[in-house]
Amino acid sequence: MILFENVKGFTYAFDKGKKHDAEPYSYKVIRELTSLGYNVKDHVIDFSNYGVPQRRKRFILVGIKKELGSPDDFENQLLTNRDTFLANKGLSTKTTLQDAISDLLRSNGEEPTPDRKGFNSGKYGNGKLSNYQKLMRGDYPETHSVPNSHSFAHHTPEKLSCYKRLLAEYPVHGKRIDGENRRKWGIKQRGITILDPNAVSPTITGQPDDYLHYSEPRIMTVRECARIQSFPDWYEIQKKYTTGGEMRKKEVPRYSQVGNAIPPLFAELAGKVLKQMLKQ
Repeated sequence: MILFENVKGFTYAFDKGKKHDAEPYSYKVIRELTSLGYNVKDHVIDFSNYGVPQRRKRFILVGIKKELGSPDDFENQLLTNRDTFLANKGLSTKTTLQDAISDLLRSNGEEPTPDRKGFNSGKYGNGKLSNYQKLMRGDYPETHSVPNSHSFAHHTPEKLSCYKRLLAEYPVHGKRIDGENRRKWGIKQRGITILDPNAVSPTITGQPDDYLHYSEPRIMTVRECARIQSFPDWYEIQKKYTTGGEMRKKEVPRYSQVGNAIPPLFAELAGKVLKQMLKQ
């Protein structure tokens, strides 16, 4: 069996303007796997429908050797198993951003980041936790005073002032600010989205400057991004936090590791469904 994942754009023919017969790379993968003896079924799945606090649509392809059966029922079985799978973890189908990260506020207090000299990390909040937060935290806070990779970025005074103004005055959360609004609001980067605590997050990427925290004038930490991706807190992310320039071709820093991943919560459910299909 094969489970193959890629971005939704994998289903588009990018060079259509140059070649009239251009086809999406997904077609090529399907054709090659079929020639190798697999029955193949492709899907575009939004992980936010499976308890992940993030609107993240991805191309998912399932292949099964022809002598073993068909993968056509994969998505139906995902939906059939979903509610029981999530209920066993104390979760519902929809998880908001606030459900995911409201216990990771900077206002909880700070300590020096253990693996990042000159930076501070946030402490765990001790208020009422959502079921999602309980699941992600497990017993990790009992042995660690600060979450792994929960290190705050250093913002310039100019950027900090811009972020404070956006949080205080910008009327819309959850929608990207770009175009003419960038100049009007003093945004120097290509665009930014103020996150909405009562909705699922937009797609987490490897670019930390894309999103502004919903209540604090800062970008998200690696740990907050990992939470939104459904990585439990015990999962420790290693190596550099960020990189730039030519090194982007050679290094995969923490933000990129998290942004490139399949959410583990969905991956677990998919694994259970694949096991069921093999048994059948």
